[in-house]
Amino acid sequence: MNRLFQAIVRRPFVFFLIPLLIYMLNFREISNRGDTVPTVFTALSLLWDGDIFLGEIRDYVPYERLPYFLSERRGHLLSNYPILPGILSAPVFLPGVLFDWIRPDLPDACWRFFSKCAGSLYTALSVLMLFLTLRRLTTSAGAMVLSMAYAFGTACWPISSQALWQHGPSGFLWMVSLYALVRVSASPPRLGETQRGLNGLLFLAGFAAGLAVGCRLINLAAFAVVAVGVLFQWKGRGIVYFLAGLLPPVLLLVAYNFYYFGTWDGGLSQVLELRESLDGETGGVWDTPLLVGITGNLVSPSRGLFVFSPFLLFSVAGIAELWKNRETRVSLLGISMWAPLVLLLIFSKYTVWWGGNAHYGPRYQIEMLPVLMLLLGVGWKRFSAKRWLLVVFCVLLACSIFIQWVGAYCHPSEWAMDPVPIFEDKSRLWDWCDNQVVRCLQSGVKPRVF
Repeated sequence: MNRLFQAIVRRPFVFFLIPLLIYMLNFREISNRGDTVPTVFTALSLLWDGDIFLGEIRDYVPYERLPYFLSERRGHLLSNYPILPGILSAPVFLPGVLFDWIRPDLPDACWRFFSKCAGSLYTALSVLMLFLTLRRLTTSAGAMVLSMAYAFGTACWPISSQALWQHGPSGFLWMVSLYALVRVSASPPRLGETQRGLNGLLFLAGFAAGLAVGCRLINLAAFAVVAVGVLFQWKGRGIVYFLAGLLPPVLLLVAYNFYYFGTWDGGLSQVLELRESLDGETGGVWDTPLLVGITGNLVSPSRGLFVFSPFLLFSVAGIAELWKNRETRVSLLGISMWAPLVLLLIFSKYTVWWGGNAHYGPRYQIEMLPVLMLLLGVGWKRFSAKRWLLVVFCVLLACSIFIQWVGAYCHPSEWAMDPVPIFEDKSRLWDWCDNQVVRCLQSGVKPRVF
């Protein structure tokens, strides 16, 4: 058994291949039939015409009025969502275009299959990058367990891996950036050649962070916190290399948004304006009482992060480890651990803090997972050394994996709309007897589509 364990740990590719295969095993794409559509057709348009304009989408998604995920700008149809995930995923769709498997006369399951492939690919790659990062922070056993926990005990399974959401490419780029930063932290420079290599890693970390912002604009707030950690750990020279990588993708994104939408946040402003028709919300964008949003995002029975992934409670052990002394408190990880809190505060103030009606569990919190997993890695030795704590962790992890399996195989259900839509009666988000997990489980395993 020990020999098998060592063989697995020495072959990191396993931590990509196993998640990828399991993500694909339910043989269906799971999305809200809206948010992922323009991302898919951005990739297809790039392959068909060499541009990002979505005129062809009408042949595949018939509509009378312009749907919420599209805008007509400068004579072209554009996605209201970030286009970078589609651009990065174009190679995945290449076989479908080359072999003419994606045509208007064929079922939409054809292009949805490639959407599923893209989501699964990027999410599996993020698992691999997490494993490579955790190996530098904790034991081999801890890296293996926590990587699989991330893969199957979080929303990565029922959401990120099941369609071309923004979260798949975003999570992968988060992991690339954190891997590069942790690698620099673990390798203090000694020679000039080494220093150049570490500067390159800082640039790579910044560039991946910039691309992650291009995939999901909210990442900018979190990476601003990470940048402070870089500044504290490597002073002026380090932050210069990090920002040299970060700023070009961010500035390109802002230029694109201003050119086509006239605002720095681009099509996001268009989506926010539609929240009344989409989610029944009126008033300001940031009107949710902070306490309501925080408790909802963390412990709502149908949206709470710690309800769907209770093993993440053990990230507190990593926080305690980092706060033991001032040196680790102001290190890269010691400062970066505040990034999930910043994201939580932003999402908690958002008027639609639950993230809409169509997805399973805590979708908005997916961008918090990379840092939370690293905190688990930092605290692994602390809680795994105590048998009773390790048993509790394993029980919570088993519950998390089961809950995510329900989402991957039994979602969707009628819960969001029955007996009344949740945006009409938000108290349903706090119903422990009739919550999303229970309703999906009652609805049974959904049939395969592919």
